[in-house]
Amino acid sequence: MAVPEGTGAEDEANHAAASPTESAEIVANGDLRVELEGGGKNGAPLLVRVDRAHLRKASRYFHVLLDSHKFAEGSALQDRHDHLRSQGVRPADGPNGLLPRIRIGDTGRMGPCPEGIGAVTLDFFRVLHGLPMQRPRHSVAFLANAVILADRFDSLPVLSAYIKAHRLFPSKDPIPGEVLTALAQEQRDRQRLLICTLLDHPSWFGPATGRLVAYDYDMRHATSTAKSVARSAVAQGLWWSLPDELEAELLHRRECILETLHSLQVGVMESYMSRIRQCTLGYDSSVQCDDFQLGQAVRFFNRIGTLRMSSNLYDSGFSDPFMGNVKRLIANLRQFPPYQIDGNHAHCGPRTKLIPALDFLQTVLARETDMCWTCWRQDRANYRWSDVEPARHWRLESDMAAWKGQRCRESHRQAKAMFTALHRVWNEAQESPFHHGE
Repeated sequence: MAVPEGTGAEDEANHAAASPTESAEIVANGDLRVELEGGGKNGAPLLVRVDRAHLRKASRYFHVLLDSHKFAEGSALQDRHDHLRSQGVRPADGPNGLLPRIRIGDTGRMGPCPEGIGAVTLDFFRVLHGLPMQRPRHSVAFLANAVILADRFDSLPVLSAYIKAHRLFPSKDPIPGEVLTALAQEQRDRQRLLICTLLDHPSWFGPATGRLVAYDYDMRHATSTAKSVARSAVAQGLWWSLPDELEAELLHRRECILETLHSLQVGVMESYMSRIRQCTLGYDSSVQCDDFQLGQAVRFFNRIGTLRMSSNLYDSGFSDPFMGNVKRLIANLRQFPPYQIDGNHAHCGPRTKLIPALDFLQTVLARETDMCWTCWRQDRANYRWSDVEPARHWRLESDMAAWKGQRCRESHRQAKAMFTALHRVWNEAQESPFHHGE
């Protein structure tokens, strides 16, 4: 809420005594001062001298707020200007202490950046006045905070035009040779996505969404004290709650991919638990071969951390969701050894079922992990995975035969059908009437 303040030099002195406030001039002939809570260094208030006409032209928020016929702020501003003129003082030439002041308590959910919040705020107001920013280069965090300010004050078109005209978007993603912690990389990608979404800048969208879905750097499920402390220092930025439905979509896509991998693992074990013989050699030892392969599968999945043994008698609680790298998880699953109960039983084990399925999954994920900007913006109802009616049934064999690297929307459709399906068939044993020992 903006609050009108400052009807004289006495208010200036009283306010200065009550709160250490930074002051700056955007334009020397400004006729108004705007105080922004948290806009200065270390969260201090920032008081900037600005020009009413420029603000109203560049920002729809200020256009309405400073209208003398609509809000108290605009009316008080006009009254103060009339008073100064009656004293023979042009507002643009008046000393700071005589100018009207408007205080704005909410400047948006900004977060930390190397240049400092004060630098972001000053450069943002310079852009609103048609002036160049003070720095020729900026961090992604700087640009993300400037976008948050522009969104808060309804001036995104002005900032977008300036950033594109001055080519402020870094051309490399990621920057060659740059090494970031997992926390810093996730924050950087989230900042990029915020900029993409609000400034309609597509080039960062695919790689950043792909990393968030696949790598899950993620503080969303953080449990350790160290991670909790780390997140508390950065989580205030708007990028930790991405707008335009993107936050929910990213999380849902990751959950769908993990659930698909889970169903593959379950399907492999179920095939050896069914009454359909998996060992096709016809030896007297075929029954023992299937039992052996099931035991080895349980041991392997447990060893790589994708299977947890629990009891139906009592369970103290569910385990946390998988927080690792999906691509590394698939690589680990591919390490399933070619177990044999003896030298006669080659090619009997789960590896013969896992590898073709994982090959197909890797092919699909290589194309579909990075989200498609065009389809997200123009065909979201069909492209999204969240809040949609899932496919009821999906079969690996039929989809492998149909997949030929289709064009964009057909590829998206097939991937969505697989990853959101209610039931998946990975092998013939899952379709048998004897499945689950019936």
